[in-house]
Amino acid sequence: MKKLLTGIAVFITMTVLCVFSAGAEIFGDYNYEVLSDGTVEIVTYLGGAENLTIPSQIDGKKVTSIGSCAFEECYSLVSITIPSSVTYIGNYAFYYCESLQSVTIHGNITRIGDGTFGNCSALSSITIPESVTSIGESAFYYCSSLTSITIPEGVTSIGESAFCLCTSLASVNIPDSVTDIGWYAFRSCKSLTSLTIPDNVTNLGNYTFYYCSSLASITIPNSVTYIGEEVFENCDCVIISCFEGSYAEKYAMAEGISYKVITPYITGFKLSSRNYNSITLSWNKRDNVTGYILQMYKNGAWVNLTNIKDNTITSYKVTDLTANTSYKFRAVAYVTKSGATNYSKYTSALTVSTAPAQTQNFAITGRGSDYLTLTWTKNAGATGYIIQEQIDGVWTKVVAINGNTTTSYKITGLKPNSFHRYRMVAYKTDASGTCYGKYTGSAPGYTAPAAVTGLEGFSATDTSINLKWNKVASADGYVIDIYKDGKWSQLAKLTSNATTSYAATNLKSGVQYKFRIKSYATNGTLTINSTYSSALTVTAEGFRVSNLRMTNRGTNFISVKWDKNEKADGYMVYIYDGTSWKCVKTLTSNAAVSHKITGLASGKAYKITVKAYKTVGGTKLISDTATISANTL
Repeated sequence: MKKLLTGIAVFITMTVLCVFSAGAEIFGDYNYEVLSDGTVEIVTYLGGAENLTIPSQIDGKKVTSIGSCAFEECYSLVSITIPSSVTYIGNYAFYYCESLQSVTIHGNITRIGDGTFGNCSALSSITIPESVTSIGESAFYYCSSLTSITIPEGVTSIGESAFCLCTSLASVNIPDSVTDIGWYAFRSCKSLTSLTIPDNVTNLGNYTFYYCSSLASITIPNSVTYIGEEVFENCDCVIISCFEGSYAEKYAMAEGISYKVITPYITGFKLSSRNYNSITLSWNKRDNVTGYILQMYKNGAWVNLTNIKDNTITSYKVTDLTANTSYKFRAVAYVTKSGATNYSKYTSALTVSTAPAQTQNFAITGRGSDYLTLTWTKNAGATGYIIQEQIDGVWTKVVAINGNTTTSYKITGLKPNSFHRYRMVAYKTDASGTCYGKYTGSAPGYTAPAAVTGLEGFSATDTSINLKWNKVASADGYVIDIYKDGKWSQLAKLTSNATTSYAATNLKSGVQYKFRIKSYATNGTLTINSTYSSALTVTAEGFRVSNLRMTNRGTNFISVKWDKNEKADGYMVYIYDGTSWKCVKTLTSNAAVSHKITGLASGKAYKITVKAYKTVGGTKLISDTATISANTL
């Protein structure tokens, strides 16, 4: 009893040491300190609430810590909720809260400290977070109303007297991660009837199950190589289940404790991998067994999947399953000796779901010169989707989409008229982790060529309009549309991207026309168009020479004149001598509206033409002609 009395003395000492900090501040019912990282530790609770939720912030600072003895002897406290901001709970934080019945911990704490809930005699409900890796000494000492406890996977040390005097505790689940169970850990747990010690525990400390008077069955694995003093003292009805030749068997024989030899049971039974139509199970190898039997739950009954007659085989792939479907499995080891077969206990049922089915209708449904739009049908069994692109023969993730309601994605920043290939897989995240379904078929496609820029239009005559634009390097050609008679129609298709001009002819004088242009690229049998340019509006109106007339003549000359054309840059004067036309003068100002043509033959008939011209965007546009006939003297 010396060890137990030492533990009680520690309680008394700690109670004395739980004093106010001189540097603490007050916020409502809380006495707190600001820690070096700028977060807050609650030092003392000063209130008298029955149901309390600890704040996640105080004075705008995150609450991360509950100090030692912070809620000690809060006799009125019935329930408490600890926020997710809290990462540390000090020793004896809730010691002797004798009315405390329920504790909810949302925090990411890693340790239940020494005496944290000691003497909380009314505590009946607590969930230990998955983040916890150790349970300190006397953590639940004398929690006499606590009926069951699940210790999360990841806990490695159950401290001395951790559950001592939990007299109502009837059910304890100890995970395989536990390697150490301290002295007095379950002393006087009078309601505890059965327990399985996990495979990684090597020692059972002194008095571990002392006075567990209802303990009838305990399974001790081969890993246990030391059992301390009076571990099962006053456990008069206990029967130890152990393996043949194990330390536990020898201990039972030496101490005169009833025992039974059991067939080594399977440990580590788990999901190894899964996809949309198969699940692979695995387990730890068991020595001294003949083999393993795997079962699946079907139509309300367990049925055998396989009999593995080699104990070195420790995995099995279940095939031909349905996507996004839940299945239950269990396994049992067996030993065949002298014609008789003995079976171990079954593993706990393992429930596993297959991965989602293949996502349907994945395709490229929209495109531009710098983007492709992918769409698909919602996959009801998915948590989300992953889109991949094949780059240099390797599939590379483009994006992971969280949530199955999103059914489209626009991939931007691509090059014009560039080829891309995509595929998709649906994924599901559940209690067993994340799994992936069947990939869709690939969706190949090109982006569109770049859109046409720089479209300009000028009317050189009353019946024609000249169009001009910038070359599109990523295109194979262009399509030009004209808007007339209330609708768009194709005017021309140009099959070279080097052709960057076009003359629209046979138009009506004085009529306003609209033009638009798009580029196109042909890849195999697929032709992809760019978006149209903005519509360009141009009126068919020439800048012809008007009122051309002869003003004088002689034996070797003819003088002509015409009206000034404000739209022109200048004029070109031509003469026809009956054989050919000849340009006799180019006037570079639209104000020069006359010219004397000399060097002509006497008494001869001539035709004279004057054309206006202007230069637009580097192109020289020439008007319709104005022609007269004249004779020299």
